[in-house]
Amino acid sequence: KPDDAEAHNNLGTALLNKGQTDEAIRQFQEALRLNPDYAAAYNNAGIALASKGEVAAAISLFQEAVRLKPDYAQARDNLARALELKRASAGP
Repeated sequence: KPDDAEAHNNLGTALLNKGQTDEAIRQFQEALRLNPDYAAAYNNAGIALASKGEVAAAISLFQEAVRLKPDYAQARDNLARALELKRASAGP
């Protein structure tokens, strides 16, 4: 289903689990193009970017996931971890 955001998100998750991060990110981006309010795709794209060391971009995506779905515990946890990582890398 090329126009199914959930299918693209699920494919992105499978690709990420296989270590195909760049292709996973493309799938999450397509899911978000199809459904700009898809909190899970923002969260998953954030996970993928964080795994590449792109913490600032990941933070933005986690923030959007939480904005869209304030009770999304996984996105909140990921946001907190990414913010802590950013603080730790900034030094004292």
